[in-house]
Amino acid sequence: MQPSKTHWPSILILIAIALGVLGLATASMATAVASLVGLFDEFTDAAGTMIQSAAFGFEACLLLVCAWFIFQKTMGREAAERIVQFPFSIWHIFIYLPAILFVLGFGALITITEIKWLAWLTLPILTIGSVCLPIALILGVGSRGMNFGARWKAWGTVAISMSISPILMVTIELMILAAIVIIWAIYLSIQPGMVERFNELVFALDQNLNEEAALSLLAPYLSRPGTIASIFLYLSLFVPLVEEFIKPLAVWLFARKMKSAGDGLSLGLLCGGVFALIESLNVGGNGGTAWSVIVGVRIGTSLLHITASGLMGVAIVQLFHQKKVARFLLTYAAVVLLHGLWNACAAGTAMATLGEFIDRPQWIWYMPAALGGFVILFGGMSLILIAANRRLVDAQAQPAGAETQRSG
Repeated sequence: MQPSKTHWPSILILIAIALGVLGLATASMATAVASLVGLFDEFTDAAGTMIQSAAFGFEACLLLVCAWFIFQKTMGREAAERIVQFPFSIWHIFIYLPAILFVLGFGALITITEIKWLAWLTLPILTIGSVCLPIALILGVGSRGMNFGARWKAWGTVAISMSISPILMVTIELMILAAIVIIWAIYLSIQPGMVERFNELVFALDQNLNEEAALSLLAPYLSRPGTIASIFLYLSLFVPLVEEFIKPLAVWLFARKMKSAGDGLSLGLLCGGVFALIESLNVGGNGGTAWSVIVGVRIGTSLLHITASGLMGVAIVQLFHQKKVARFLLTYAAVVLLHGLWNACAAGTAMATLGEFIDRPQWIWYMPAALGGFVILFGGMSLILIAANRRLVDAQAQPAGAETQRSG
């Protein structure tokens, strides 16, 4: 019997996993120590720090699970080729929804008590639950009746979406942000007296001012049309352009071997779900009364990431198999627009809240429009996700070409 051929993709994924586990475990231990110290400091958010520690630890454990299944592929075991399907039926909705409401409500009650040690003890677990349960529900609805392919490929997708994809996205987004800052610095440097005023501002901010005083000093700069336009341009255009292209990285890597557009949808949904998990856990480290608001809003953001990535997965597979360039570009433009509108609503909400502190009370009128936008987008994305599932649920059993021809 000939020796099994080395599967280099799985080996490379294992290397990425090992580096990820090492970094996450180190971060988890460091933040855990910091949270313990913070328990004895009344001005430190010990619960928020412990939430970050638990998030890092949870991510490290998830990567270890990925490593086990991918390792089976490197060893040539048949178990690695078993098909993975998310266990979900319609009646599961009546389990998920009460569980989500319970976790959010219980966490909100804990924060209201303002008992520091109780929040430190319970909020890390509740945060993980409040993030994972909605993502599982959305993934279940979107992938109902479908599968994620071979076990090693599904868990490889999880690993890639937890390690390589975020690193690429953050690197590119920081480069774009740096370019915007440099352009602004050049513009300000040629304005008469601007350099002197900027130096005075930096000196004033260095005097350990409280938050209200610092915002008062920054008000003339934050309220400039150019500043607002730059913020919206970055959040509503550049960030969606980068994230929606790189988020389904695993689909790009496996597209040639996928048999149908349905495969692209299911694996794209998984990419979006994992990205939403990582992003939500990383921003959920707040142990104060805002905890329930932060994790609650992330439900909508998770729906956005999962839906957009699923649609991109379909377009990528069709691009590889049928050379549907126009359809890919239209899908890419649509998900970027969807993501951009969501980010614009988030920025509008932040502006409305910030206006009170920088002498712009009229900005509060942005709040109804932003909240209304969230509601409309949430409802629209839910319908899109369900429609995509119903249209492609049978596509995994058909070749990509046949599915495309049937759909016209």
